[in-house]
Parts: sequence; structure tokens; C-alpha cells
Amino acid sequence: MYLLDAKVRRRMCRKVLEMGGNAVLAYRQNFDMEGDSGLVARTFGTCVLIQRKEMVQLINNPSSTQSNVANEHHHHHEDSPHNEMAR
Repeated sequence: MYLLDAKVRRRMCRKVLEMGGNAVLAYRQNFDMEGDSGLVARTFGTCVLIQRKEMVQLINNPSSTQSNVANEHHHHHEDSPHNEMAR
């Protein structure tokens, strides 16, 4: 069971990297017995890209930073593959 757990986590990590992400939110893992297939492992999570913002930008122009963050959030939601996935 430990080896299967590690294998499906590695597969999820590869998928996240392929999609351009660097983290998974709300990660879940299920193991089920399914008929002749035996033990089946499934992982679920939301692929996200976490980026660090420079503190200098926040200090120099705090009002524009708020609008940039709102615009970036909207942009990532529409154009990037960082969405919920199941494997």
C-alpha cells in the first residue's frame, strides 16, 4: 500500500508540472477495490501556480499592486490550465 501511495503521488506531481503548476490544493487520495481490477488508487486536487511577489513593488506602489493582483487572478483563471483535475 505504501508503494502504491508513493506511485500515485509521483504521478500527480508529474501532471502538475506538465500543466505548468508548482502546487496542489485540496489534495485527496482514495483507494478502492473494483471487481477484477483489484486495488485502484485515485488522486484529486487543484493544480495551481504559486508565485512570489517582490516586497519592493508593494512598498513603492501599494494601490497599483492591488489592481494587478486582481487582474492576474482573472487572467490565470481563463487562460491557464490550473484547474481541478482527477487522476
